[in-house]
Amino acid sequence: MDFLDIEDQIFTHYAEKYAGSEIERAKLEFIKLSGPFDSDDDLLEEKMTHFREWFLFDFKINGETLVSSFSIEDFKKIGLDEKSLEAMSTPIKSIFYFNKIKNDLVYVKDLFSKNSLVVSNSPYLVGVEKGTYFQARVMSCGESLCFGQSVVSHPLEARKYIDKKIKTVKKEMKKGEDTEFLKDSFLKELFSMRYHLVKYKQLKVTQIYSDESPVKELLQKSL
Repeated sequence: MDFLDIEDQIFTHYAEKYAGSEIERAKLEFIKLSGPFDSDDDLLEEKMTHFREWFLFDFKINGETLVSSFSIEDFKKIGLDEKSLEAMSTPIKSIFYFNKIKNDLVYVKDLFSKNSLVVSNSPYLVGVEKGTYFQARVMSCGESLCFGQSVVSHPLEARKYIDKKIKTVKKEMKKGEDTEFLKDSFLKELFSMRYHLVKYKQLKVTQIYSDESPVKELLQKSL
């Protein structure tokens, strides 16, 4: 079973378990990042894909994420094994440089660690061009690596801004305080920028991907 199947099984199980208030609370929190789930939105299916993975790995219930609360007993109840639990518990969440696809393998570089990785191909990377920066989770899938379902590509024009911010974030991380929080906050910011780019078509890429983006002012006006 690959990681995408594992994600789907776990999300289905926990979505039923937390149906109601917790799911609604999760959606409201996620909407702050992606914008609303509109039925006529061309990106609705894509947003739901991102939401499923975000719900498992980022959303907190009683102070912890679902992934951090997993136990082997939980996994066995839904037909999964220890290898599946290990894969879900040790993801690499980062932003990657897309190099190439060869023999159904994806060659990428983690822009934070600078490590080069070879990952099983993903349907969510169809059409991505060389040099693209994209956010994703990489998991262990048996003897290979694979991507999660949530893959967010950024325009080439945003690379200069992203490079600069990565340097800043890594400098702060070296101080040793809240390293994962700093990285996660930056990745959430980039995620929102990608959807702002879709919503505010009147703005240039360099206006969206900026510390002085006019988006905050536009959001205030829409309230």
